[in-house]
Amino acid sequence: MIFDDIIVGTAGHIDHGKSSLVRALTGTDPDRLPEEKARGITLVLGFASRTLPSGRTAAFVDVPGHEALVRTMVSGATGFDTVVLVVAADDGVMPQTREHLAICRLLGVPSCIVALTKIDAVDADLVALAREDAASLCASEGLPDAPIVPVSSVTGEGLDALLSAIDRTASARRKRLIDAPARLPIDRSFLVKGHGLVVTGTLAAGKLAVGDAVEVLPHATGRAAARVRTLEVHGRATELVRAGSRVAVQASGLERDAAPAGSWLVAAGALVGTRAIDGRVRWLASCRRPLGRRGKMLLHVGTAAVPATVTLLDREQLEPGEEGLARVTTETEVVVRPGERGVLRADAAVAKAGATAAGFEIVRAEVEPYRARKDAAARLLRCLGASGVARAEAEASFAGARGTSRAELERRMPDGERNAVAGAIGEGRILEVGGTLVVARSTIDEATHRLSAWLDRALADEDVARIGIPMAEARPRAGRGAHTGVVDRAIAAALAKGALVLEDGRIRRKGSGPSGARIDLIAEAIAEVLSGAGLAPPRVAELPGLIAAKVASVVPRDVTAALALLDKQGRASRVSSELWFDRAAVEALKGRVLAHFERARELDAQTFKELTGQSRKYAIPLAEHLDQARVTVRSGDVRRRWGA
Repeated sequence: MIFDDIIVGTAGHIDHGKSSLVRALTGTDPDRLPEEKARGITLVLGFASRTLPSGRTAAFVDVPGHEALVRTMVSGATGFDTVVLVVAADDGVMPQTREHLAICRLLGVPSCIVALTKIDAVDADLVALAREDAASLCASEGLPDAPIVPVSSVTGEGLDALLSAIDRTASARRKRLIDAPARLPIDRSFLVKGHGLVVTGTLAAGKLAVGDAVEVLPHATGRAAARVRTLEVHGRATELVRAGSRVAVQASGLERDAAPAGSWLVAAGALVGTRAIDGRVRWLASCRRPLGRRGKMLLHVGTAAVPATVTLLDREQLEPGEEGLARVTTETEVVVRPGERGVLRADAAVAKAGATAAGFEIVRAEVEPYRARKDAAARLLRCLGASGVARAEAEASFAGARGTSRAELERRMPDGERNAVAGAIGEGRILEVGGTLVVARSTIDEATHRLSAWLDRALADEDVARIGIPMAEARPRAGRGAHTGVVDRAIAAALAKGALVLEDGRIRRKGSGPSGARIDLIAEAIAEVLSGAGLAPPRVAELPGLIAAKVASVVPRDVTAALALLDKQGRASRVSSELWFDRAAVEALKGRVLAHFERARELDAQTFKELTGQSRKYAIPLAEHLDQARVTVRSGDVRRRWGA
């Protein structure tokens, strides 16, 4: 069976009859604790359900009305589809009435119904005054058409009308995303003898099925992994629940304290906790003073209440009634998604209506550190104005030239827009590099521009232009920390412009290098010198002088190009940065060394010197060269044949 609940919350001032009303509507007492029954007030969230006239099921969440328990009230209001604002006819609107309604509006609860209770205890004039008071409050919160239904939990008057009004709100329910990863803010956690730990909450997104792998976040020792063993909705077992259902989950593998109220049960591996969130703050008009650039507050999100620091990004202060962009940094991790709403509360010196000071709409979660507030504000504004592939492209660009994994990028997208990443890749706005890594095309374009500009400046020097720039020197210029795949694409794009060429590992301008005929001439002169020198060649710096009689005005970069040509032709071998040898001489030495190993297992330094016929000046670099060529391998003070 698939349950399709309407989540109905109560709200209102203490002792206005919220629990009595739920009991009258459902036949279930939402006050579970003995101390609640003794004191006559709700201390924790209470739950009950009943079938509406349409056949739908209404899941009622009864919240505390006491000022000291607003934190509990907020955790319950997170998943409301509609709120029944309870106003007692003998009292009218009271402080917690105002704060509770403000909280519901800040959390985006779609609709409100006023239940005017205790009409059996007052005359018609007081009922009329209370109705007028409630209507004025609803109008001030942008709900001028909220129905007001007089009821009595004692006589039952008005209860049918209230149920019908609740039923009519079904069309204004919250949008629940079934295809998103499962996310359940936990509002209760308790042990059931013989079954283990059970958690309850309103499934905010996705689906849960028996057998699903889940985990609890955040967790003191990392991820608390588990598997769904049983699911219950309104006391009935089910195999599957979807977003919007009030559900009790018994998951195997959870320890007693692994899933406290305020944590999240999520699909395994799908989500992560974060301590940095960017979004839009709405500072209530009822606040006593502006919100400064930076302040300490309490963030209520999901069922959690977490100390946090609020930093304004686009201004120095926020006046009462204004909205602004802010970063909220929490002391402990929270599990949030773009589009979700939270409440910020402060002390009574700041906020008149209890301690509720602001609403917070989450735009970006898992945000990166910012260099300047204006940078973070610019990214926020870009995301506020983008959705789908444009939002995916924006998020990819924020990762820069380091790139990000496709899985992480999808996680940064709002629920319901994860497929936009694939769409952006299909349109070429995001490129895949290095396997699972993705980078915005604009990032590669920027890296190409940066690299091209640097090459233009470097190759303006005539000497540099003649010999070119080594690839190893050019690569870092594509961007600090740039992924290899990004650099490769940037270099390829720079070369594709047609003005540059890559030859022998060097980038140069087309036609700017030394002519082929001149390099051939220099190479032949150097080859003659190396051949005559055998295993005692001159240093590279000496070569221009030694061939000056055959080729005039040879510069070091010409020598480098000529040696590279000889290497490519198999006529010279680079043994060190300062020494190049005639390759035939090196191959002959290699043959003598291998012949030695036919007679002996080891080759000591003195014997090697005798094989070369040279001093340590040449013997040492030649020995190291043979090691690198995998002819020999060093073992202490001797060498052995490679692989022997």
